[in-house]
Formats: sequence, structure tokens, C-alpha cells
Amino acid sequence: MISGVYCGIAGSLFAFLSSYISATSFIFPQSVLYLVMLMLGGYNSITGPIIGTTLLVLLPEWFRPLQEYILLVYGLGVILLMVVMPDGLTGGGKKIYEYIANEAAAPDQEKNKPVMVLDKLCKRFGGVVAADEVSFSLIPVGCMD
Repeated sequence: MISGVYCGIAGSLFAFLSSYISATSFIFPQSVLYLVMLMLGGYNSITGPIIGTTLLVLLPEWFRPLQEYILLVYGLGVILLMVVMPDGLTGGGKKIYEYIANEAAAPDQEKNKPVMVLDKLCKRFGGVVAADEVSFSLIPVGCMD
């Protein structure tokens, strides 16, 4: 609902500043460009669309020698982005940060993590009790093959 308010304000400001509005004011490639800006930066945070917009404004300048291939670069970039980082650069950055943080903490957690846990094992043969509430856990000490 809030986004609808922002869109309405933006549309009214555009109509006021351009003094004329028609259906041809917004062409399909421009709509795709806005969508790619959102996808590139990420849609889960405020900084994502800002990053995406900044990169897509600077991208034509960086690839000026390849100007005739810019649509190919956009297409390959969008496909790569959807496969590798579907949450955009900010979402991918958060995942990379979480992975690095978990890898840094993982060696301490993995040392004491049991490989097998047995809790309250009971085994009876008829009236004979072979094991009654036996519990143990196996923790690896060295390399296991």
C-alpha cells in the first residue's frame, strides 16, 4: 500500500514536470530497465534498488567500447544474476557474509559435534535384560575415512 502511494506521487510529479503524459511516455525497454535495476540490487532492502540503479546508470559508461553489444551484456547479466544471486547483490552479499561467519564458527562447533548419538537403548530377550537405558555418543578425534 505504501508503494502505491509513492508510485502515485511519482506519477503526479512526472505529469507536472513534463506537462504532457501519454501511453508512449513509458516504453517497454524502460520498464524492463526499472525491473532489472530492482533485480540487480535486490528487493529486500532499501539499499538494493539504489545499488542496482547506480550500477545500471554506470554500466553503459563502463562498456562504452562494447556499445553495440550492451543488450547482450544486459541479457547475460540478468540470466547470470537470476541463477547465481536471485535475491540481487544485497541478498547475495548477505548470504556470502553469513557463509563466511558460519565457516569461521564451524571449526569450533564441528570439533565437539557427535557423529552418532545413542540415547536410552533397551534390549530384552524374553525375560533377560541385555541392556537397560544405555546412552553414549561418538565424537571423532582424528581423520575418519
